[in-house]
Amino acid sequence: MSDIYAGIGKRIRELRLEKGMTQEILSERAGITANFLCLIEGGRKKASVATIGKLADAMNIPLKEFFDYSRSVPAGRFKKGGYEKKLRIMLEDMDSAEQLMVMEVVKKLKKYGRKRRKKG
Repeated sequence: MSDIYAGIGKRIRELRLEKGMTQEILSERAGITANFLCLIEGGRKKASVATIGKLADAMNIPLKEFFDYSRSVPAGRFKKGGYEKKLRIMLEDMDSAEQLMVMEVVKKLKKYGRKRRKKG
């Protein structure tokens, strides 16, 4: 299967989880089977543009979100129910100068945390 389809499947899964939806709920709303959705998310089946459109409508998000890999977070980096969604919403509401300031603070916190772990 093409890397493109695997990437789209992964992105569908990420967006579904961000919305707090199960495969069963999303597939029902999109009018496809949960098994087909599972195969799409796993990159084992190709989703047509029409199917991707149905999934976007079911999640109430713009179609372009499925192709925006810059916002994609590697699986396992954030635990379910973590702060990723809240942080993303806050960052999206900031201008670029504020985002840069947040990035610098996070870098310093990360560096400080590593120093503490090495001492302890």
